[in-house]
Amino acid sequence: MKYFSNYVFLVAFLCFFSSCIKDEGEGGRSTIEGYVYLVVSHDDQYTLSPDGTYALNTDTFPAAKADVFITYGGDRYFGNDIKAGPDGFYQFKYLTKGNYKIFAYSTLASGERVAVEKEIKIGKGTSTVEDIYIHDGKANGTYMVKGAVNKKIFISDDRTFLPSELGGDSISAAGDTRVYIQRKGADFYVGDVRTSKDGVFIFQKLSPGDYTVYTYTNDIVYTSGGKIEKTSRAVEQDVTIPVSSDPDKVPVIQLPEIFTIIEIL
Repeated sequence: MKYFSNYVFLVAFLCFFSSCIKDEGEGGRSTIEGYVYLVVSHDDQYTLSPDGTYALNTDTFPAAKADVFITYGGDRYFGNDIKAGPDGFYQFKYLTKGNYKIFAYSTLASGERVAVEKEIKIGKGTSTVEDIYIHDGKANGTYMVKGAVNKKIFISDDRTFLPSELGGDSISAAGDTRVYIQRKGADFYVGDVRTSKDGVFIFQKLSPGDYTVYTYTNDIVYTSGGKIEKTSRAVEQDVTIPVSSDPDKVPVIQLPEIFTIIEIL
């Protein structure tokens, strides 16, 4: 009888001990709750900040019906998911104590989804997670490429560059000049813009990848009879666009060199 009592006590102790060290997951009395918000990055709407970066013009709403996921402890796969309510509120109930990750997905302009995670350690009762902000919109996760074009004006009659005393500098801004951008390996350009009056151009909403930016310049060819003929060729620069790391900003890549073209009058 004594041995039986000891056995019962041992079984009870082991059951109690195992309940105290239960892994993260369902089967407890704790709750995790929070809110998820959707930040919409509008197409072609930017504001130039004092630091020279371009901030997206955005609107923020409760992310109604957004899928919110939870992972238990160090698991690499999610343990459960739930849809947020009309006000962006979500709640995971009946959890054990421990460490958890809550996440929802942002959507880049390319269609790729990126997880936005929050970690939390919970005890008894209800624990509130930091607000989650997910991003969406045609400009989200994109870059801008900025550059400039200068020109030299050539007078075909006297074969000299236009001097400043004749109404211009030897090098001046090339306004209203067409500039192109093309993905490496592609047969056609993916965008073209015209420079402003100060020669500046900006390409917007570019996804990560390798590109070539180019414009066209005149070349001067002297014939055997001493005449001048015009030819045209491309001048180009290569640029690599990485994956955007900050959805609240539109990173701007400044081309390191200014294009210089020749215009023959």
